[in-house]
Amino acid sequence: MSETEPNDAANSARARQLAGLRPFPKGVSGNPSGRPKKNRDLERTAESYVSEAVKVLADALKDDDAKVRIAAANALLDRARGKPKQAVEVERVPHSLDEITTDDLIAAVHSAGDGEGTSSEEACH
Repeated sequence: MSETEPNDAANSARARQLAGLRPFPKGVSGNPSGRPKKNRDLERTAESYVSEAVKVLADALKDDDAKVRIAAANALLDRARGKPKQAVEVERVPHSLDEITTDDLIAAVHSAGDGEGTSSEEACH
């Protein structure tokens, strides 16, 4: 089996998936009725149980099982203070080819190597 056969199969499968798709004409929405309306009755019903639900969580803080107490405490804190923010690392990506150095390209080739076929070292030379 040659190295191009899997790619050809993937490409033809993708082409079959896209065959019946057409872009929307200019000025025509893909979602003409917009976002579905909220169920106000459901919201009002749920709102009527909020204080009871908080009381249940507060009672659970006194449970004998530590797991129940921790879950209740987390639920109460999340609702009172919001869930804790999570740190996300973002690596800056160059906006133009002028910003990319030869070393950047070599590092990208090395990190993209999958261990099969041509090595990243051979690909660089």
